[in-house]
Amino acid sequence: MTQKIEQQAANTIKYYAGVAAGIGAIPVPCSDAVLLSGLQIKMVKDIFEKFGIVASFVDYAAELIASRIATQVGKSVAGNLLKLIPGVGSAIGGAINASVASGVTYVFGRGTVKAAKVIVENGWQRNSSMIVSVLKQCL
Repeated sequence: MTQKIEQQAANTIKYYAGVAAGIGAIPVPCSDAVLLSGLQIKMVKDIFEKFGIVASFVDYAAELIASRIATQVGKSVAGNLLKLIPGVGSAIGGAINASVASGVTYVFGRGTVKAAKVIVENGWQRNSSMIVSVLKQCL
């Protein structure tokens, strides 16, 4: 059963990484940060739910994730600066941001699966502090 859940989670990650690439490619400078944060939090909730981790406890994790996503904004600064240049700059900046957004989302998803497996294997028993602790280790 765990392998089936992991495959479903892998498909979920691929989906969200693709959506993240689309968001990153938006040609408007600095338009992607808020959208990507919400997308990645939703991905974490979806992955945790596949592993049977109740959504209300995932809210604690969402707070942690939101704070970590702030570092992602710094990684997309170069692409956003290029988007300020009309035409070619927008295309190049969009391509850079699409790659960064997709890659970061994918890696973030894989770390979330790893965390979910640890949480389930250790019998989390609705312990929100355990979720946050394991996420800090895996992400």
